[in-house]
Amino acid sequence: GANKFVEWRGGETLELYQTEEESWVMINRDAGQAVMGEDLVEISIPLNLLGDFSAGDEIKLALMIEPDGLLYPFGGPANLVMPDLGEINIILRVTDPIGDDYGPGTYIYPKDPVFKDSVFDVRTFEVGYDAENLVLTFEFVGPVENPWGSPNGLSVQTLDVYIDKDPGMGTGARLLLPGRNAALPEDYGWEYAIWAEGWNPQVMQVDSETLAPIVYSEASSSMRIVVDAARNAVIVRVPRHFFGEGNPEEWAYAAVVLGQEGFPSQGVWRVRDVEPEPAQYRFGGGPEDINHTRIIDLVYPEDGDLEQASILSDYPSLQGSIDALGPDDFVQIPMLYPNQQ
Repeated sequence: GANKFVEWRGGETLELYQTEEESWVMINRDAGQAVMGEDLVEISIPLNLLGDFSAGDEIKLALMIEPDGLLYPFGGPANLVMPDLGEINIILRVTDPIGDDYGPGTYIYPKDPVFKDSVFDVRTFEVGYDAENLVLTFEFVGPVENPWGSPNGLSVQTLDVYIDKDPGMGTGARLLLPGRNAALPEDYGWEYAIWAEGWNPQVMQVDSETLAPIVYSEASSSMRIVVDAARNAVIVRVPRHFFGEGNPEEWAYAAVVLGQEGFPSQGVWRVRDVEPEPAQYRFGGGPEDINHTRIIDLVYPEDGDLEQASILSDYPSLQGSIDALGPDDFVQIPMLYPNQQ
């Protein structure tokens, strides 16, 4: 529902209303300017009269022209995404190679047409912060669309970011979330994982005794996901205070992209399987073992020491029960450090 209402009755000024107790109340009789030309009306409204906005925030709006009383656009409200106005301090920006959305080099997209070319292919990944939030931005080569109508604006991708607050100290959990079939290298471990997807986004913590992932409910409910369709970008914001003390510039990060799955295999947390042959809703090109990764694109610099294919194919191929495996039985995901380009 709308919470602000700007009315133009002709002339050069605008009137601004807001909702109070389910009715409209005028709060400003001179809220902006209007100029009318031959087939054109242009209006200007100061943003600070509409709310406190920052980069990535969404503004939804619709236009009603009397006397017909119809709302435009007909398909629903227009959606504006606030650009980066410069207040975010970017501490990590990684340019990921284009065309490496194939996991260890063999993975093939599912056959259903919702999986358009390059929708899992990361172009850039950024970590930044402002006075209140940690801000994570994935920009893709392909479009970020919402064919299945999730409440968060994306349907097919799952984005994971793992944060090691004490890199090199061996604290935290090495294993990524269940079903990712990947781990952090020895002497690294994540204390927080940000799991962004269309329906079930979560901020996870590590149980200090068992090292099992547990849901951080307060942080999860405060996390915001914004899709900037014009940039093919997903922007994730989590209030910084949930991460406790420390400087984000001194932390290490790992970021991966997987396929979102609403009906996952047993023990897999909502990510899509990779099988030997592609199917309508399954990736293909996977080996016949139990511990190959489900990561489709690993965020790793294009000028890094290794290539993604060599990283994601370097693991002991095993059979048996996956529950008996430990971190060293999976691919090892390199960490990213602030100020790394």
